[in-house]
Amino acid sequence: PVQVMMSQLDVPRISKANCVRSKHSSPMIKDFIDETDYNWDDFTDEEFCAVHLATLCESALRNLDDADGLGIAVAYSPDLVHDFLDTVFPKHFHTPVDRAGADRVLKISGTYSKNRGQHAEGDFQSDSEAKIKNASEEIKSAAKLFLEPSYKRLEHSEYNIDPDEGDDDAA
Repeated sequence: PVQVMMSQLDVPRISKANCVRSKHSSPMIKDFIDETDYNWDDFTDEEFCAVHLATLCESALRNLDDADGLGIAVAYSPDLVHDFLDTVFPKHFHTPVDRAGADRVLKISGTYSKNRGQHAEGDFQSDSEAKIKNASEEIKSAAKLFLEPSYKRLEHSEYNIDPDEGDDDAA
């Protein structure tokens, strides 16, 4: 959760971050805060960001439950492309991926989403540890208090993929 917040708050002014801008217009954020013992006026921008992200997790969980197995949650990971090739396509969508298809997926997965079409240089380099190390106490506290519970529920949802499920080699 801290890493996600650090990515969201990596802007010149925190008040302009996507996760903060909706604080006055989102009924989901209002409902979330109303269910706590906290006063709306006491929330910092970091706390609004955590609440915003928590509402996204809660919405995903509700939709997964409503879909009753038709949806699937996929956690972001360094091996995300292989999660899709090895689990999502064949086990969830029951769609075989031939070598040419896998090659196309691998090629497009080399494009970093925030580089506007430029190809990434080299392998994926995780910056999670640096984000945690550089996070302010306000971000860490907000993530733990407001985002982590929803994030953990989504992470451990029965609808979250298990790449090793059904793999005879996994032990």
